Amino acid sequence: MDEPDDANKCCELLQQFDVRVVRGNHDRWILAKEMRQLADADALSSLSESTRNYLENLPLTLTFRIVAGELLLCHGLGNNDMARLTPDDYGYSLDMNKELQQLLRSDFRFVIGGHTHRSMVRTIKNVTFVNAGTLFHKHSPRFALVNFDTREVQFFDFVNGEIVASQKFDA
Repeated sequence: MDEPDDANKCCELLQQFDVRVVRGNHDRWILAKEMRQLADADALSSLSESTRNYLENLPLTLTFRIVAGELLLCHGLGNNDMARLTPDDYGYSLDMNKELQQLLRSDFRFVIGGHTHRSMVRTIKNVTFVNAGTLFHKHSPRFALVNFDTREVQFFDFVNGEIVASQKFDA
């Protein structure tokens, strides 16, 4: 939500192709009519009834059993859609990040999240965190493919309308 595209069409496509997604802070904000002063903020009235129902029923997190162990899909960290982990966090900011510390004590081996819109593959203790980045055209759009069999993450950038492989990481 909250980007200059068609939110109704986006949600329709997600449903049509049965894409597993979780609710993020912008989804929560539009439903609560909060933070509408943000640039490109959608009005709740611009959403169809179907889109509103879809957003209202999105889970905060999803868990999956994969070949590498347990995976958590979330927006921020765990149930907190505003919690964050960036490539630059270290020391005290890691130690005092309550949501991060909870995940490090969990059975999850992978946490796939977003929120910061900054792509990252980072392993802390025994948990690998992956953030694909963003698809928003003004912020270096990219996406990631994760191969859990080989434990590789491949990032792809959109450059002049073309998809270009950019970085590959071991996870």
